Amino acid sequence: MENVVDIVRFARGFLGRYALGSLVGMNYLARLGKMVAGAYGLPQFRMRVFLWGAHHTMKLPQFPLPTPNVVVRGHSPLEFEDKLYLGDAISDQSAVENDESHDEIPYGSEPKTEFQKFI
Repeated sequence: MENVVDIVRFARGFLGRYALGSLVGMNYLARLGKMVAGAYGLPQFRMRVFLWGAHHTMKLPQFPLPTPNVVVRGHSPLEFEDKLYLGDAISDQSAVENDESHDEIPYGSEPKTEFQKFI
């Protein structure tokens, strides 16, 4: 689950604790953390909260390391201050099926937009 940072601030963190506690109560492993979305190549440069869960019989992955050179010292690159759309970010990606078993999939094509070339 991904959401705005206020989910862990609202009502003294009630929503975040409730979501985390609900997963743990259903015998899931859970991890809650904040990440700058743009540090992972997303077309937005703000803090987001991520809640990951996995059944107790599965391995819960660590949060990924940031994509190198996307965000420099915590601010967004000036060349992308105008609106970006989802297609600007992912139109070069391969299709992913619901039952995908691979952790990594090759790109579907070369970068099609300036943002894709940047990230």
